Amino acid sequence: MDGYAAYLAAQGIAAVLSSIVGMTAGSLQGKAVTKLNTGVLSFQSSGGVQLVGDLVYIAGGRGLAIVNVSDPEKPEVVATVNTGVLSTEGAGSVLVLGQYAFVAGGLGLCVIDVSNPMNAKKVSTLKTGVLCHSSGGHVLVDTSKAKGTLLYVTGGSGVAAVDASDPTKMVKLAKVNTGVLTTEGAGHSVISEDGKYLFVAGGLGLAVVDVSDPQAPKKITSVSTGVGTSEGGNHISMNGTVAYIAGGQGLAVFDMSNPEKPVKTGFVNTGVLTHEAGGHSYVIGAHLLVAGGLGLCILDISDPATPRVLRKLNTGVGTTTGGMGVAFGKDKYAFCAGGLGFAVIELFSDPEAPIEDADTVKEPLFK
Repeated sequence: MDGYAAYLAAQGIAAVLSSIVGMTAGSLQGKAVTKLNTGVLSFQSSGGVQLVGDLVYIAGGRGLAIVNVSDPEKPEVVATVNTGVLSTEGAGSVLVLGQYAFVAGGLGLCVIDVSNPMNAKKVSTLKTGVLCHSSGGHVLVDTSKAKGTLLYVTGGSGVAAVDASDPTKMVKLAKVNTGVLTTEGAGHSVISEDGKYLFVAGGLGLAVVDVSDPQAPKKITSVSTGVGTSEGGNHISMNGTVAYIAGGQGLAVFDMSNPEKPVKTGFVNTGVLTHEAGGHSYVIGAHLLVAGGLGLCILDISDPATPRVLRKLNTGVGTTTGGMGVAFGKDKYAFCAGGLGFAVIELFSDPEAPIEDADTVKEPLFK
């Protein structure tokens, strides 16, 4: 499994691609299912979200929540954990690998044993040297280079490579200053398909880091995205060699076929992103979900280089200062976490439904 495939598998994305890719542009809708107070989300920070089986893991400013969504209409919080690394001002992220959940926040990186989700327990923490209180953190895995578990942690002061082969005794291998991250806004990274490069999106632009040697990461180049803000940062997702970067000023499209020379090829005004909160993007087959403080935008990316807005939904859980995180799964559901709560949205097939005016954001789905 290459680095990019491992990343997709860890995020729970690969399993849902085949069920979504056949949907036509006119068949994607948005329907409110339910809303839940998890007890861990804070107004000024979005929630990091990952779906694993019937469980949604949410990293919010006040801790980690584990939600059972076996019945998406009746989600139930089964556990909450005080991680000690999340801050109410900065976004956090969660990455579940086997029996462990890795949580990155403004105060550090921690590991939670989730082998028994109803009795989840913190087992270790690590000071990465790159995480900042107000910008939160992002963690991803790359299993392409060596035995064990290699993590990259992105924060306001750079990116750290962490050996998590023993989750109870994590070791920082190296850190690199990308020049594109800010201490106020969230940053986000993805691995290239060949596992050689790390693409880092921050409030000041997009950086490419050579991570062929994780103990000596080297910045290759950086470019302005035109959409990031120092307060809101940037979020990046990949579709082959096309990168989608969501920031406070919109969605940028980049051609990454030559990783050392990124080329901006497009821009989309999604209508859901805010200057202070930035955004979150999630590729599901021929569609892209963009979550921001003003709602959820669904785009058609059947032509990867030319995204087209299909729907805008006001989920009622995002905030203009904290934004909103999103994950997709169970064939047709978007799971959204923001400062006002956790929402489940059904994305369902209705071939007869007309495509709505892309310039109009709906009334809140939950009132």
